[in-house]
Amino acid sequence: MLKPTLATLFAIVGLAAACHAQTAPVPAPPPAATAPAPTGATGATGPQATIFQAPPTDLPKFDSLIRRGQDGKIIPFDGVVDAHSLLRNPLVTDEDRQRMREAIEDWAADVNQLAIDNLDFLEKVDDDGLIDKLDFNDTNQVRIMNQMMVPLVSAGPLTGRLEKKDMLTPEQSRVNTHISNEYLQALFNEAMGGQVEPIRMDEPGPKQQEKIEHLNKLIQFLYYNMMCRDARMSYHQMLIDAAPRAGEIVASMGLPADLESRLKPAVAASQRASGAEDRKKQVRALLKNLNFDQRRAFLQKAVGLGAARNPVESARAVRAGTAG
Repeated sequence: MLKPTLATLFAIVGLAAACHAQTAPVPAPPPAATAPAPTGATGATGPQATIFQAPPTDLPKFDSLIRRGQDGKIIPFDGVVDAHSLLRNPLVTDEDRQRMREAIEDWAADVNQLAIDNLDFLEKVDDDGLIDKLDFNDTNQVRIMNQMMVPLVSAGPLTGRLEKKDMLTPEQSRVNTHISNEYLQALFNEAMGGQVEPIRMDEPGPKQQEKIEHLNKLIQFLYYNMMCRDARMSYHQMLIDAAPRAGEIVASMGLPADLESRLKPAVAASQRASGAEDRKKQVRALLKNLNFDQRRAFLQKAVGLGAARNPVESARAVRAGTAG
């Protein structure tokens, strides 16, 4: 029976907190801890673990990011959560968003570059299920994973960047943070059943293993939703935005003539693609014909042509149902 290393878990949670500085994850709260009631959202209630600080009591009303389908489950969305929150923050006006546009795009440029620089890792996450295979008992595996995560979180969260640049007031930032946190807390409750129980060494082996698997789910949640989400969403947006301009991008890369010729069907399929998911699928298929350096060059060209330039505008398209 493997003995879990709680220090490893705290190291992961610490990294998650550092990358999402306005939040305060709690690694192993008592089972009876309760999450704050959602603000402006509906959903299941009951005993739940809280992974963020309790929300302020004086928040203005806002349009929650949480939407549920007929089955009661949360309808997830693509994109930077903080960017979606900026569109629903009642303290942020259209004039504010226009004023902060340059700062938003500067942040996006940083995250885009981090995604391109670490494309090999993002491909392993998306294509090979790297995070899903993680076992936090394997300290070497976790150490390597954390090392790979560090550059992806170095830009920090969008809300924090905007406040630091005096583009958001502390009050606007506080509300934006809560809108994002409420959504992430709801995702956590749904994925984990809201429960995170500490592992006790005096428990039977099967019970310990059950809790280890549950903690692995917690770690996977933190990696996906708090550490590499912004970089992954930027990568996905690059694919979406590159699709209609795939021919232009390929033509600008200076590829060997025979390779460029072989790419024509994939380029045509990308340019015909309709909808975000189909665009991602077709551009991924195109990229499989290229080596790693060429894939990075393709994405760099796409960004140069305006792909993934502004996550708030991408979020606006998702909200309006016109993404892709």
